[in-house]
Amino acid sequence: MFIVDLICGAGHLFEGWYDNKDAFDDAREAAALSCPLCSDANVEQRPSFRGIVRRAPAPKRPADTPSAVSATPTPTPLSLELQRKLSALLKLVKAHTQDAGDAFATRALAMHKGDAEPVPIHGTSTPEEQQTLRDEGVPFGLIPVPDIDQN
Repeated sequence: MFIVDLICGAGHLFEGWYDNKDAFDDAREAAALSCPLCSDANVEQRPSFRGIVRRAPAPKRPADTPSAVSATPTPTPLSLELQRKLSALLKLVKAHTQDAGDAFATRALAMHKGDAEPVPIHGTSTPEEQQTLRDEGVPFGLIPVPDIDQN
């Protein structure tokens, strides 16, 4: 089995699985490669570091010590199916809401307090802003945005 990391012109990362390198080369030469998310045929091979990059072993700690979240977690690759579903959800949300950008928390709080007309919005917020919204009782939801939708 020959597995290759690929990227399309829109920046979507995905894997290609082929019987061998010759089968991959044949598909590339025949322009038979396309992105499974957006169907872009502008596909390039990316360097693959499988088996080379390793996570450092977790430090030993006493059993009664709570674990800490790493400041720089290694991102877990999302399956193509999950990437497709998240992409579809994000497109739906963006199509039916106004983009508040970094002012999401400010606008949501203003609408909650009656200082602004309530309209559906989406945007970004910091963990501190999210806590303020929770403390004020503002209903909101978080949607993880994978890199595929930021390109």
